[in-house]
This record gives sequence, C-alpha cells and structure tokens, in this order.
Amino acid sequence: MKSPHPICLEPERYRTHPFPIAEELFFVGNRAVSLYLLRTPAGGILLDTGFPQTVPLLIEALETIGFSLGELRWMVCTHAHFDHIGGVRRLKELTGAPVALGEADADIPVNRPDLTEAELYGMKWDQGFVVDRCLHDGDR
Repeated sequence: MKSPHPICLEPERYRTHPFPIAEELFFVGNRAVSLYLLRTPAGGILLDTGFPQTVPLLIEALETIGFSLGELRWMVCTHAHFDHIGGVRRLKELTGAPVALGEADADIPVNRPDLTEAELYGMKWDQGFVVDRCLHDGDR
C-alpha cells in the first residue's frame, strides 16, 4: 500500500472557509473535496461527507455558518469513493441522519471496499455503513 495522502495525516492543512453559494446553499468542504449543505425548513441536507479524517473540519465549517449537527436530516452522497463517503459513519453516529446513495453504489460501503478507492489515498476502507435509501434516476 502506498503512503497515506497528506489530507489523511494532516487534514487541518486543507482547512478553508465555508461560504454561501445561493440563498440556502453553502460550500462546507475543504481544499481537497467539495461538500455542500442545503438548508431547508425541514433541516439540512449534506451533499457528500469528505474523508473520515476531515469530519472535524466539516463540523467546524457547519458551525461557522450557524448550523448545528442536530439539524442534519439527510446525507446524500454522489458516489461511493473514499473522499465522498468517508465521513458518513461518524456523522451517522453523531446525528442519526440517514444516508442516500445511488443504487449502483449502495453495496460498496459494506461489500466492495476495493471500489471505495481508499487505497489511492494510502488508506484501508474500514468505515462501512448501511445505505438508508437507494437513489434512482428521477427520484424526488
């Protein structure tokens, strides 16, 4: 296995400031991965979760924009790569928020660790979680 990527060893070096994109849509990611929060009257929807190691940066970004983890209602992941789903397990532990992922990727977090591409970052996938809702083209 290759050496761990610097973001996995020193995530604080990838800190950046969150900012609004539109009225209730915010960038809450870091210098390596884009993450977004959509605020709705029913609560927040987090689009992607980043690396396991960057969850503290994500929480800090959310707090900076005045968002409490208790307001998180859904995590929607665009695909099942390490840098997009790595924070799901910890965020589920902290919030209980369910996660949605496309049906084609839904078994990857538990049954296909090789497809998470964690090894590209010099890491082993050990963050398995069960998908709460499989998404399909045209879902609302």
